[in-house]
Amino acid sequence: MATSFATAMLLAVIAILCYLIMVKNRNVLHLLNSKRLFVIISAIWFIAILSSAPAVIGFWGKLVYDPYYGICIPDFYFTNNLNHLTYYILITIIFFCCINCTSGYCYYSIYKHILSKKRRAIKPLKAKKQQKHAGSRLGNRCSYNPQTVQTLWNKKQERVNLVLLMIFLGYLISYSPAAIATFLEITNTINLNILQYSILLILMYSNSVLDPYIILLSSQRYRNFLRSRMYQCVLDMSQYSNPKLSRTKIVRLAPIPSKVSHDIF
Repeated sequence: MATSFATAMLLAVIAILCYLIMVKNRNVLHLLNSKRLFVIISAIWFIAILSSAPAVIGFWGKLVYDPYYGICIPDFYFTNNLNHLTYYILITIIFFCCINCTSGYCYYSIYKHILSKKRRAIKPLKAKKQQKHAGSRLGNRCSYNPQTVQTLWNKKQERVNLVLLMIFLGYLISYSPAAIATFLEITNTINLNILQYSILLILMYSNSVLDPYIILLSSQRYRNFLRSRMYQCVLDMSQYSNPKLSRTKIVRLAPIPSKVSHDIF
């Protein structure tokens, strides 16, 4: 429970920071040093543990033992006990509805902001050719275009926000069925059997497994590495099955490495 609460709050904090940077144009990154990040993460986990403490201790929304799993889980079955109903309805509203609506609003505002900027964008004029100085190489090295640097920074921020949006959508997709089914079961609208409940739990906990793969697949270098490894495997299998096959015929199918890095981080 504490892990789910902390994940939701952490994603909301990241979404708010992205909203302030992209939409409000507030430079808040220089304020986030290591000490302040430690304080923010500690506060998130403190709130998460404090919110799950009543159910763990047992004085509000007490956990019940499930013989099928051999662990103590929240009592999601319909009960007339207001002690359970008030606690689970409250945490569902706070940690699922409110926090996820905040994150969704931030990413929606970022999407609208990026879309409006692209529509208003005017094709940049061709840069004037720099005058060649025969004996001044240092001047060419030090010269730069601030507009180009800002454009590259904006594109990098767009890629970062896209990856964070994918992580948020993955979290929302994995937790939404369990949250909705749990709320409907508490109100005695539906009744879940053990198989359905197990599928919902597997889908919910798969979110922590998918996030690292989303980050890795967002890297151009990592995708090029996967393509080169796959090509090497195909090459080895082809030469093993047909030793007379010329290597030059297979080299033509090799992936061309990208010269420009599109890594998000």
